[in-house]
Amino acid sequence: MSIFDDDRDQPSSGGMAYVDRGADGVRLVIRPDARPRDVIGAARALPDEVMFTGFTGTRHTLMVTFRPATAAVPADGESSTVAAGGSSGTLARTGGGWVPDTGLPVAPPVPVADRLMRLRARHARLPVAAFWVVAGGVVVSGPWDSRADAVGALTERDGSSVAYGTVGAAGVLTSRPAPDDMAFGRVVTAAVAALSDEDDMPVDANRDPVAKLTVEVARILVLAGLPVADTTGRGRPNGGVLLAPTRLPTPGVGVWWAAHVRMATHPGPADRYLAPLMATAVAGVLDAAGFTVVYSPHRGGVPLVTAGPTGTETVA
Repeated sequence: MSIFDDDRDQPSSGGMAYVDRGADGVRLVIRPDARPRDVIGAARALPDEVMFTGFTGTRHTLMVTFRPATAAVPADGESSTVAAGGSSGTLARTGGGWVPDTGLPVAPPVPVADRLMRLRARHARLPVAAFWVVAGGVVVSGPWDSRADAVGALTERDGSSVAYGTVGAAGVLTSRPAPDDMAFGRVVTAAVAALSDEDDMPVDANRDPVAKLTVEVARILVLAGLPVADTTGRGRPNGGVLLAPTRLPTPGVGVWWAAHVRMATHPGPADRYLAPLMATAVAGVLDAAGFTVVYSPHRGGVPLVTAGPTGTETVA
């Protein structure tokens, strides 16, 4: 049996749809033959801050009930202003809807609705940062969700590059830090923080060319996916590339390999040859990246990086 099969009498009130206020809340009453414009017109009379609680229906009427968001709706005839000294947490009726009763004077209505709508529309039109393909200072394709997608589009245009930022209405790109660049920067910062200089102090790129070269070597190792071993004594003995800034007799950055401490439980050829083999491999990676790598016989064949890819970090 449907709720609309009830034979209760049709409520009496003017209009095909109207709002009925009572002590138990607010009801939107919709009668048969009500047109959409009747319902819309009646709904506009509902207070702003109300919540839907349910509905009941008969053969002749549908009644949708509402209540204030945080308190009961005052019945007709109750005060429509906030009383001085009123209790906190109750609601009072004002021309703009329902407001908390804080015991403070209520400010007169301010016509800000139109301005808020304009501000909201302006906010909705704000451009979203993404990856773009740029050629000759002009955006040629995008937006792309990831750098990989943007790099894939580079093959279609010579001389193009990938940039991250927002594109305005005039098509001008405003650059912003890319999320993957910031994530990579955090990893490099952590790797450099795990290094110690000759005096057991943290490596500071501003100290001298050797320290600057050490930071650049650490950055390339992170870019290559190679772990940098902690030499501060405060990290974890997980192994990785050992970087040793040195200034005498030959300035540069010594490169070696440290195995995980668990390797001590597996003595044998692997334990003896792992470090020189890995050091040679790392030196090859740095050489391929454009660093100048030499082998100092007086240091037992340890690879020594003496200059960076551009030559500006030359220390030897």
